[in-house]
Amino acid sequence: MRPYLFAVIVLIALPSLGFSVTVCSSGCDYTKLSEAVASLPDGGTITVKAGNYTDNVVVNKSLTITGEGDVVISPETGKLPVFYIISTSTVTIRNIQISGENQPCFEIEGSESVTVSDASFDKCSYGIRITNSSSISLKNLNINSPSFGIDVRNSSSITVEDSVVKSPSVAGVTATGSLNSIFKKVTSTPQSTASGFYFVDSHGNTLSQLSLSGGDVAIVLDGSNNNIIKASTISGAKEGIELINSDNNEITENVISSSQVGLYLESSKQNTIYKNDFVSNNVQAIVDNSLNYWNTSVGNYWSNYEGEDNNGDGVGDTPYVINSLNKDFLPAMAAFFTSTQVLPPPPAAGGGGPQKSDPLVEKFSELTPELMLAILDYFDVKGSVYTLSPALSAALLALKQNNIFPATGIEAVDSRLGGYAGEYGENVYEAIADKVGATFTFSNYAVVARGDIEADAYAAIAYAKARNIPLLLVEPHTAPDEVKQVIKRLAVKRIIIIGGPRAISQEVEKELSTLAEITRIYGATRVETSIRVAQAIKGVKGKIKVIVIQDGWSPRQEGAIAASLYEAPILYVRGETLPKSTEAYLREFAGKDVKVVFVGVSPTVKEKIKNILS
Repeated sequence: MRPYLFAVIVLIALPSLGFSVTVCSSGCDYTKLSEAVASLPDGGTITVKAGNYTDNVVVNKSLTITGEGDVVISPETGKLPVFYIISTSTVTIRNIQISGENQPCFEIEGSESVTVSDASFDKCSYGIRITNSSSISLKNLNINSPSFGIDVRNSSSITVEDSVVKSPSVAGVTATGSLNSIFKKVTSTPQSTASGFYFVDSHGNTLSQLSLSGGDVAIVLDGSNNNIIKASTISGAKEGIELINSDNNEITENVISSSQVGLYLESSKQNTIYKNDFVSNNVQAIVDNSLNYWNTSVGNYWSNYEGEDNNGDGVGDTPYVINSLNKDFLPAMAAFFTSTQVLPPPPAAGGGGPQKSDPLVEKFSELTPELMLAILDYFDVKGSVYTLSPALSAALLALKQNNIFPATGIEAVDSRLGGYAGEYGENVYEAIADKVGATFTFSNYAVVARGDIEADAYAAIAYAKARNIPLLLVEPHTAPDEVKQVIKRLAVKRIIIIGGPRAISQEVEKELSTLAEITRIYGATRVETSIRVAQAIKGVKGKIKVIVIQDGWSPRQEGAIAASLYEAPILYVRGETLPKSTEAYLREFAGKDVKVVFVGVSPTVKEKIKNILS
């Protein structure tokens, strides 16, 4: 018999390469999203049903996660962040809400081709951080009240669009080492000391159709080249756009209005600024140590341009002059994108609500308790003195003979500001470092002054405040560890020492130089140092409107408070003597619109100063 061959077919059920599972409180495949993620292979799909979940989710594989309805995820105690995508690719997250409970909400690290859309982040220490990643897409995000909304670090080809960051206390979007990324249709309303966008060492990025209102500086480029800022609306900021050490950027088709300064350029060259509307800014543009292009075939519209157009071609017959090296040769007679009606001027003081009248009415004022209280009202200062600024906090905590200054000595003012004596114990250096570290997430610059004699620190506070950078104090011959640690944590690149080698020794400079580049602002005496600082403040602000004058050998804290709030330089005199260097500097303001506040200055010296300035 011939043998027969029998074919046996065995059917084995193999798992699909793309599992789909569900997550809900009951009746689904899983009750926790983290468990569903752990169970699936690459290519899996997870649907999360509406509900409130407590979880920390780590994604290290290719997945698609979609929320149905209102999906809210809160962190488990002690675990950070709530959602963490690490070392993977091809991940899509849609329609989720994260309530951070003061913990980080979302982080992407070492990943590529990740999309996060239709998501909201609330109550986060920060919204979303992207580190060492590429090809990341964020779309239609709503981020509420974080320290910062989106933080990009050493990443490329990031796209952020159609997103909102509400009331950030540090910045809406920050980027360090960001390359070739697109930020489009992003709205941010930063708090008064925060920035909308803050980019450091970031190149080839495009920022377009942004809507930024309020805050300290709407857009900062620091050490960042070949970027484009385009078609954006900026209003009500302290500064609209600021470029520091940034070259070959293009700024075009923007409307910058009702800000203290429209555009500030420092040590930045070959930037092209054209076809923008600069409308009703207190100062339209300030340029320091920079040469740039202010027109192509078309210039900019400047609402305060006073030239004529005799041939009717729509272009002013004379240049708009920013300074001797920077001129717009083709100033437009009409706005490109806004009505030519005069917009309301920006508020002079920090508080919101109805505008108040500046109490510095007269050209010369004595800082009485009544005037000090009026100034606090004008700037809407309430509660603890620490709410004023990190720089002022540092100055007011300065040591003298190992005692923290307990108060201004003016009972009504001390009562208004609230007690702060001894709040941090006797280690004032640690106290200030803690305060600065809690206020700033990062800063390219830091001001350092001597902590055992208050004169230099008081002179420095307005400079630090004007630049929105921290002020730290050191001992004459030692930089305390707490100070060095906060400098490292903030990734400071340049330290500005206030005072010469007799105030802060070469040994301290050498210590600090291991952390950052060093620059000194100083003169031969504390009087001349205060003048050098005043000149630096003018370089930042463009114009000095208020000067505070004190006795440099018994400076008073109320003078430091007033100087900080007005961002006014402090000049020093000595007893019955008006130093020649102070006199020479004051003569630059003779006949000009500048207000002077005297704090404990002798009648003889006051009379001399009035004669000089009148």
